[in-house]
Amino acid sequence: MVWLGTFQKQPQDDGVYLLKGFDTTWRQLKEAMDLAAGKTAKMLELPEALTEDEMAAYGLSPFAVKTMTVNRIWKDDKIRKLGFATKYSLTDAVEAEVRDLLSRKRTSENSGIL
Repeated sequence: MVWLGTFQKQPQDDGVYLLKGFDTTWRQLKEAMDLAAGKTAKMLELPEALTEDEMAAYGLSPFAVKTMTVNRIWKDDKIRKLGFATKYSLTDAVEAEVRDLLSRKRTSENSGIL
């Protein structure tokens, strides 16, 4: 957010900027999360084209299927060409988030909030 807030864009540029800093796939994200959590989550390989009946069997909406079958989650070419550079690696960011989520879970369990 700091990079975008200080970026001097052209007044006529009303483009949309997706900030994240990792050009990654769903599989790479899952593997980073597995590593950070210290366990391997089950992975479901979806066929290329699901019928409505298959989507229902998997419990998936058409939006979920479309989202989860796109190879690249985020594409940051636009902001990188303008000078954006990541500060943390995907592994660092995922590990920090998993630690935060686990800490929140422990806090809520200890306080009786579930």
